[in-house]
Amino acid sequence: MATPSAASSADDAARRHGRPCPLAARGGRRLGAAVLGLALLIQGCELVETATAVLEDVIIAEVYVHVGQPKAGRTMAYAFLHRTVVGSLSRPVPGAAVVLTLEDGERFTLEEREAAACYSPSTRTGEGNEEVVGEPEFGTCYYLETGAGTFLPGAAVTLDIALPDGGGLAGLTTIPEDFRILIPSSPACLLEPRTVLETVWTKSGGARAYVNESLVYGVGDAIDFDGFRADDAVELIGVTASEADTAVLFPDEYGAFSRFDLPVQISRALTGGLPPDTEAVVTITSVDLNYVNWARRGGFNPSGLIRRPSVGGDGTGVFGSSVTHSFRIVAGEASGGIPSCSG
Repeated sequence: MATPSAASSADDAARRHGRPCPLAARGGRRLGAAVLGLALLIQGCELVETATAVLEDVIIAEVYVHVGQPKAGRTMAYAFLHRTVVGSLSRPVPGAAVVLTLEDGERFTLEEREAAACYSPSTRTGEGNEEVVGEPEFGTCYYLETGAGTFLPGAAVTLDIALPDGGGLAGLTTIPEDFRILIPSSPACLLEPRTVLETVWTKSGGARAYVNESLVYGVGDAIDFDGFRADDAVELIGVTASEADTAVLFPDEYGAFSRFDLPVQISRALTGGLPPDTEAVVTITSVDLNYVNWARRGGFNPSGLIRRPSVGGDGTGVFGSSVTHSFRIVAGEASGGIPSCSG
């Protein structure tokens, strides 16, 4: 990868060997050879031989174990392998052996699947997977889905990847401990329209953050807004950035990282409570330190400008884990069929 001093080094070399030539290619803009040659002749400057930095082709492994996904009672694990070089020069990474090992020695091998398997919608967002950095056409997906009781909250999981060229990658994650949703106390509840609800859950030991997400349905029917289809779901994303921060106001604080991307009319409609006759699928996900250090979602950049990897060896990447619980909130008048969210 080119270093920040590459341009200044070229300038210094030009000064040592003659009058400096203009840096015609700065900012990624390149002149045609004929035009550049003519410009150099007119200015009478000397050509300077410089070295061009070569972008290193490094394998990136983005690996996650999600307890409670794609639905309650299930666990999904996937690894998306791609490279730092993308576009026409990129190559996928097929033929790798991706193995997850539990503390008791039980091993699970992820199966190579179509790239879309690592991008399929989840119960958390209903949208494409934003955890993955690489583009699907430039990588290879390895996937595993198991039932309850396989990958348990609080367990340590070891990652080993044997690459087809003989290299390897490795990592370790400790799944956050399980937690319970306290408010609301039932998997589906009724909330009076235009009313906020403090959602509360128990602490998840080992969690470094909680990702709070909600898909709100029926907003298009509730407000008159051109260009917004009635069946569109509005996604609200929020984050609490400590293990002990286990209470969030719904829906207001669920949109901390997504409201700036919403039309003003939609954001206002979801402030101070849900509009009548709407409902929301809400998820609380506890995530480990590895997840936090790699995450980039909207304004949520906890590790700063640079991602902190948790996968090493002949490449880099992330090996993160999470535990998810979900519930449904219906905005409407009191009904005998669904309990109140407030108890």
